[in-house]
Amino acid sequence: MAHFFEYMRGLAERRGFRKTIEGGVVQYRFTLPLGALVEVTCHDLDPSFTCLVRSEAWPAPLNATEHQNFMRAVLKANRSALSVLHAGVIEDFENPALYRLTWFVPRGERLDSEWYEGLLEFDKLYQAFQKVLRHTNSLTNSNTGGQANTVAQGQYQIFMP
Repeated sequence: MAHFFEYMRGLAERRGFRKTIEGGVVQYRFTLPLGALVEVTCHDLDPSFTCLVRSEAWPAPLNATEHQNFMRAVLKANRSALSVLHAGVIEDFENPALYRLTWFVPRGERLDSEWYEGLLEFDKLYQAFQKVLRHTNSLTNSNTGGQANTVAQGQYQIFMP
């Protein structure tokens, strides 16, 4: 039985994951079996720290109508996701124009196999969200005639009063 941060430390050593350390906070980056690139944030010294597993980001559409459709798709998928894990698509902490699937890993000790199953469930959820949100973006892209409709696609947006 181990805490999640202990499980991740052992997994990172065995598999040679990329990691960055800042104080006691450790971030691991690796790809899950179905293809989700994840970033895991843990604290090596504080077992009460809530570990996070975060996916790659999805850019939110700029157009208000497209943004509403995007958020409806996120809300509907989040309702389904919460029955599987304590996870959902939320606004990115550093950039509010991006959304990430985030799993708030429960505290406590579990078997390594249980932590691995949680990562596999996260991977499946990411693939499901990817289908839903990619479909939402493809619908919005067809309406814009090929113009950039997200912050990531448009890069720089200039708004004139």
